[in-house]
Amino acid sequence: ACGQQSAGGASAGGCVDLDSLTASEQSLRKSMNYVEKSQTPGETCSVCSFFTPAEGDCGNCEIFTGGPASAGGRCDSWAAKPA
Repeated sequence: ACGQQSAGGASAGGCVDLDSLTASEQSLRKSMNYVEKSQTPGETCSVCSFFTPAEGDCGNCEIFTGGPASAGGRCDSWAAKPA
């Protein structure tokens, strides 16, 4: 699933293969404190206004210039989708 990371940094089953991202893409994720499994109840990418769902537990994030993100992830730019 998207939230499981292998030793190489890529997700097992994979929304985000960190090794395939450019250095600037990796840096952006790190600066935003992106994690593939949110530790904050109710604040996941799946309910963030910047997230667009795709296949399974994966989607795309506007903050990451449309790059992949896990529906269960979270970063410091998290913003609730409007009701």
